[in-house]
Amino acid sequence: MRTLITFMKTGRAACMSHLDLQRAMLRGLRSAGVRPVYSAGFNPHPKLSLALPLSLGFESLCEYLEVTTASPFSASIEELNRALPDGVVVAGVGMVAERSASVASLVRYAEYDIVAPNPPCGSIAEQIDSYLAQERIVAEKENRKKARTDEIDIKPMIKGFVSERRVGERARYACTLSAHAGAVLNPLLLMRSFYGFCGAPAVNDDEFIVTRTKIILAK
Repeated sequence: MRTLITFMKTGRAACMSHLDLQRAMLRGLRSAGVRPVYSAGFNPHPKLSLALPLSLGFESLCEYLEVTTASPFSASIEELNRALPDGVVVAGVGMVAERSASVASLVRYAEYDIVAPNPPCGSIAEQIDSYLAQERIVAEKENRKKARTDEIDIKPMIKGFVSERRVGERARYACTLSAHAGAVLNPLLLMRSFYGFCGAPAVNDDEFIVTRTKIILAK
């Protein structure tokens, strides 16, 4: 039986890696009396998966975990939350039709809220308009497998990008970015590119506070 768990990952939990989060969710499920089904073969693994990996240091209000069990899912939200680490909070539990596509395969876009240092420009909204008006938006992406940096055009992967307001010495942004297989845009890549376009000096990644607010699935 397939179950979809929605949860938030905030506070100290933002420092958990993708693999550590998977392990923590597995331990929490077991502590709450849930026994995932294991795959067959020489190296069996539990049939549970996160819909969309989250970069280290990002918070999220909208994570999805899909788990397959042999018997009906019986743990309550309260039981799960008692068994999970601080900052990981289950918001909902629902059944998934057995023959439906996996949630991970249905992911299309992700929405983010970003707080960052003020860029060196008068109107951020006007600067964003100019930035998005470019024919191509070239950004540098690290290629770890080949130990090099590649230039890619990220414009097709930006569905929405706006400035919401300035908050003292900080600026706040909202963006909707491609998140499907083969075309996942990390919001930090967007922000580095935009701040470079604005003529800002190099900004460390840890100066961007990123929260994933929504995962958009195909209908």
